[in-house]
Amino acid sequence: IKLIKNDRVNDSDLLVIKGDVTGDGVIAVNDIVKAISHYAEADTLEGVWYEAADFTSDGEIKVNDIIGIISIYVAE
Repeated sequence: IKLIKNDRVNDSDLLVIKGDVTGDGVIAVNDIVKAISHYAEADTLEGVWYEAADFTSDGEIKVNDIIGIISIYVAE
C-alpha cells in the first residue's frame, strides 16, 4: 500500500492477505497447492508468502493453515 501525495510516495506499507500465498489478490487452488508444497517440504515459502500461508498466525504452516485457506476458497 502506498500513500501518494502530489505524485510522490510519502509512505508505504505491506499488506498480507491471509491465504493469498501467490500474492495475486485471489485465494485459489494455486494458493492451496503452494501451502501444501511447503508443508510437504517440496517447496519453501519465506517472508510475506510464508505469512500469507500461516493462516492461524502461530509461526508455523500446518494442516490447520491449509484447512483455513481451503475454507476461504470454498466459501467464495
